[in-house]
Amino acid sequence: MADLSKEVAARITWFYETQLRHLNLDGFQGVRPDQGGLMRELVSEEEPPAVVPGHFGQIAGGGRVYRDSRRPVWTDDDAARHDAFAASLVGRYADFLAEKEPHQLAAALAALKQDYEASAFGSVTEDLGVLAGEPRPAPDDKRGMAISRAELAGAKPWLIPELYNTIEPDAKDPQKWLANLEAYVADFETELRLSLGAAAPAVPLDPDAPTAYRRALSTMLADISTQRVADAVPVRLVDLRKDKPEDDQEKYFYELSLGTVASAMGRVEDFTLSGRTKYWAQVIHDPLKECVALKPNSDMGQCLLVRMCYRYGVLP
Repeated sequence: MADLSKEVAARITWFYETQLRHLNLDGFQGVRPDQGGLMRELVSEEEPPAVVPGHFGQIAGGGRVYRDSRRPVWTDDDAARHDAFAASLVGRYADFLAEKEPHQLAAALAALKQDYEASAFGSVTEDLGVLAGEPRPAPDDKRGMAISRAELAGAKPWLIPELYNTIEPDAKDPQKWLANLEAYVADFETELRLSLGAAAPAVPLDPDAPTAYRRALSTMLADISTQRVADAVPVRLVDLRKDKPEDDQEKYFYELSLGTVASAMGRVEDFTLSGRTKYWAQVIHDPLKECVALKPNSDMGQCLLVRMCYRYGVLP
């Protein structure tokens, strides 16, 4: 009997992988007949032309059609006309699937899943076959993609250098793969020290005697769980100032900013001590702005922000 817990874990990992590679309904609906690549082949095929009886040998058909519905693949004009009614009459996906169960599409995705799970690491350094035709994009994420990236990194930590490849996008090269890993670890060390109110240089690592390095990190991780990070890293969400020097009144500006013992209060996008900080600030920027500005129905976005904070943040 199969181990159900392992099967569930494998399915969860594959789900996050498909989200990162845009192998989802949003991605499938965005396919156009004149584009190339894996996505188009997954959802559509070339329909052979046929002779229409009673029309003097007239040729009909041909072109790209969705595998399951057999309808023509949408052009940009088709998508624009459908989207005009997406919020009211037809919904986002019902018309795209034509109320058909996408059995062929599901079978194609299942084949990709088998190839992925057959690989030793699921890494770009391996031959992933057809799946390599739809690579993971660079980490320029909103919440959904950021969660998928973080969860996949948690399930397969050896993928971190290619998931967070902001330094060297081409992680297939071992030297570039290592450069991404070093940058990620350096950012982690920097944030840890700054959160404890220390601006000291990085903890020295001796590859031949790593015990001291591990002990130092263990101590800092234990300390940070009992301290208030806001005391060492103050954060400002809005800034009250004049838009122009000649203005009579000041205005509030949403401007996510932070300060540390090593840097004055400033905008997060200008923060140079850690790339991870800038990345996560971008992830939460829009929904946090909605909460601060009291946008209607922003409470749901706030719930997700709190969940992300509890799952990925360090809370004393």
